Amino acid sequence: DTSRIRRMVMLGPPNQGSDLARLAAGNSLLASLAAGAGRELVLHWDTIARQLQTPEFEYGIIAGGKGDGRGYTVLLEGDDDAIVRVAETRLDGAHDFLVLPVRHSRMMRHPDVQAATLQFLREGSFGSTIRTEGEQER
Repeated sequence: DTSRIRRMVMLGPPNQGSDLARLAAGNSLLASLAAGAGRELVLHWDTIARQLQTPEFEYGIIAGGKGDGRGYTVLLEGDDDAIVRVAETRLDGAHDFLVLPVRHSRMMRHPDVQAATLQFLREGSFGSTIRTEGEQER
């Protein structure tokens, strides 16, 4: 029951799947190293994708990236947090979108991410943002 939820923030979510997971799925060594949610993305993305739903309440997305169009790893095309590309975090209907210079593995503990999350939960927006290339202010 989600009726009591007013707002939510997604942190580095692979809403469009994950190129890194697809790369790992094609390599038995990398696939064997995947654990937790990463393992689910590698092995079961097609099933997961069919079950995903867009939230019916306000939500914002925080992605990690350098803001330079290249990101933290050469394995992924475009800006990324070393695990998920910024473009993969997008989801139609998001009330706000923010890119912060933080790696995926450190996102939950990063003070800027925590402050932006609290801001969104209180106000419904992240305030000032670092926009990705070509994105307009809303």
